[in-house]
Amino acid sequence: MSRGLRVVLVIRAGDLAPVDQETGYERVLVVPEGIGAADVLGRLETYGIPREFVRACVAFHDNYHELALSTCELLGLRYPFAPEGIRLTKDKDRAREIANRISSRPVAAVRFHAVDESVRALLNSGAPAFVAKPLNGSGSRSVRAVRDESELAVHLASSEYAGPWLLEEWITGDEYSVEAFSTKGQHHVLGVTEKHKFTGTLVEREHRFGRLPDAGRERAIREFTTALLDAVGVTDGPTHTEVLVNDEGVFLVESHCRIGGDYIWALVEQGTGLNLDELMAAQCLGEPIVLDPPEFPRGVGVVRYVHVHTPGGVIERIDGLEAARALPGVTALDVAIGPGRPTVPLTESSSRNLVVVVHEDTREEALGTCAKALSRIDIEVGITPSYRE
Repeated sequence: MSRGLRVVLVIRAGDLAPVDQETGYERVLVVPEGIGAADVLGRLETYGIPREFVRACVAFHDNYHELALSTCELLGLRYPFAPEGIRLTKDKDRAREIANRISSRPVAAVRFHAVDESVRALLNSGAPAFVAKPLNGSGSRSVRAVRDESELAVHLASSEYAGPWLLEEWITGDEYSVEAFSTKGQHHVLGVTEKHKFTGTLVEREHRFGRLPDAGRERAIREFTTALLDAVGVTDGPTHTEVLVNDEGVFLVESHCRIGGDYIWALVEQGTGLNLDELMAAQCLGEPIVLDPPEFPRGVGVVRYVHVHTPGGVIERIDGLEAARALPGVTALDVAIGPGRPTVPLTESSSRNLVVVVHEDTREEALGTCAKALSRIDIEVGITPSYRE
């Protein structure tokens, strides 16, 4: 938008969020699932945007790369991101296969549509637990830890996702994500994010972005990630790669050809001065990119989420938001599930109520400011009369 361009957001109805209506786009074009590039261009023309006016098309999420790529092909525009890298990172089974060649040992995994003998063999392999996830999923949707066939069956039956699925051996360890930006095959690691989940779930509670206390661990994480990006064929654009680290080494969780969500993009900008959206736009427009990030991020950023849930509960009010926002070091505080909305069980990322983002000079200061901000917030939950009855 800073280039004087008219920017149109094309988004599927199920992905639309309130913030998408408030960002200053020329237009937000809400489209149905499965729409093709020709239909998108046709809809743009009905709004007075002829196809010859379109200078670039880019996807900011894995699930839109295919549509963006096919749109560029119809228009004869360059799409800067390598299709092979996009395909292999999105296909969790193939990504696992490639990562197993890089890790210190392979992680057992099975791709399946329905429970069969290969799934049962993995479930009976002696591993303490497993992770079942949609093969092309995102946002922690329908990702569950299971211990046996009965738990897997319950999860498959309750999920809205029809398959295919990936069942993987559960790897224990500390979880991190690596934020990187690639240009012509050169991968610039912008920083490593420590990740912490809500107890007993696979939903993320906190992200810490800054130089890791263990320099050797950070070096191993960076080396693993750049080797993986080379192996899957990523050449340009942002990547967000999640890994687990334990005494055996570094293991892939997932890798994505997109900017990290959950406000990690904000932590990257605060810590490096780099706006990843601007870099993506420059690549798509064919502009030269001079990328000279600091060796390690400056200071420490923290993102922390809050979740509350009471059966039959409704958020009645949230007090203290402005007092929390006023604290030095607090850079954002946003509410996702606010007053008047029912509380929901913690099953995926969208279940979380609110988030606070902090940036300080040190880890201790960042965590302290985060805790102080949250201490000023009070969420009151009431019970719906129909539930009482």
